[in-house]
Amino acid sequence: MIRIDFSEAFTVRPMVMSFDGEVLEVFSLWQYYESQASWRCHISFINKIDVQTDKNGNVQLRVLAEKNGTHSLFSQTIPPELADRVNELVAAFQQAKAAYVSNG
Repeated sequence: MIRIDFSEAFTVRPMVMSFDGEVLEVFSLWQYYESQASWRCHISFINKIDVQTDKNGNVQLRVLAEKNGTHSLFSQTIPPELADRVNELVAAFQQAKAAYVSNG
């Protein structure tokens, strides 16, 4: 289980993210976009998780997931002090997704 607590870095919009090898969960006090504040998604519905740098130099964690035939993107700015934990989560997801796909 990997758990990342963004709450100290984002006191205005606290968030906790966890990944247990099959399910990605996001817990927050605030609603993200048009979805609920907290959500969970099975690895089979997540197409991609990656880390990107935007045009302003901010590092973003991005989750691309399929839901009812459409794709939704979750994006969260990553504070520098959490970059290693986020990269660990991304690597764990990629490894678990590859195993899930190969086991069909």
